[in-house]
Amino acid sequence: MTGPEQWWATEEADEVRAAEEEIDVLCHEFQALYDATMERVVLSDVPWIPPEMKEAVQIDVGCEQ
Repeated sequence: MTGPEQWWATEEADEVRAAEEEIDVLCHEFQALYDATMERVVLSDVPWIPPEMKEAVQIDVGCEQ
């Protein structure tokens, strides 16, 4: 019989951990790119921009901390 500590002591488990780390990096990169677009909210007061293009939505992707 094996326990959880043996399940995570495999090459496959190492690959899972590496993939999770890569996903976390990508998540934080995406969140940073999205947050940078929020700086454009100042354009919402520009009169020539159509109303449907002035709406700003803020999201939190939910990356691991």
